[in-house]
Amino acid sequence: MSSEPEVGAELMAAFDLTFELAARLSARMESDLASRGLNTSRAEVLFTLHGHRPMVQRELSQVLHCTPRYVTALIDGLEADGWVRRERHPTDRRATVVRLTDQGGAAAARMHAERLAAASQLFGNVPQSHLKSFIAVARSVLAQLGKVDRDHA
Repeated sequence: MSSEPEVGAELMAAFDLTFELAARLSARMESDLASRGLNTSRAEVLFTLHGHRPMVQRELSQVLHCTPRYVTALIDGLEADGWVRRERHPTDRRATVVRLTDQGGAAAARMHAERLAAASQLFGNVPQSHLKSFIAVARSVLAQLGKVDRDHA
């Protein structure tokens, strides 16, 4: 009986720490992106195109798990600011290919390097065994969130 309150306290501590971690990382990321004229959605487009290849907008919407209309709005803004450009698809005249500009490619490469530096800063001193446990727990929590999301859909 005495272990139940401890378990509840540990669950709440884990939840509260996860919430604090998410909030602090999110605030830092949003601030860093805003200083570049980006937000998380726009940055995700740059990362996706940088990590893959030029893509048609339909494929981009599938990779980003959002509607084609939303991708169109994102690409409109990114194109207006010089991060990406649209091109006609070479074989499908109905499709538009989205490609990083030199500015977008350089920004995505720089942000990738900064991500590696931030990961090293945050986790560089964490023992390997703790890091493996953290990764396992984070994956488990994310899987549970996915299940909860599917159950509520």
